[in-house]
Amino acid sequence: SEQEANRVRTEELRERLRQSKDQAIEKQNELFQRQLSEQIAANERQHSQMLEQMRRDNESLRSAINNSNRDRGSRCVIS
Repeated sequence: SEQEANRVRTEELRERLRQSKDQAIEKQNELFQRQLSEQIAANERQHSQMLEQMRRDNESLRSAINNSNRDRGSRCVIS
């Protein structure tokens, strides 16, 4: 009957709509996942750079302290 045909058609359209929604959600999730991965990678690079900068700063401070101790030591020797 025509009613049965309409019911079947409606079911098919519903199913197609559901699949389209699922695909859209999946694509959105992939996009979010990629953005999140890129953000995490950027944060890790930034973190590494900060650690490297701290290491260099510590090295400079250590050097400055050693030099100042050497200078003080040599002044003591002179006097």
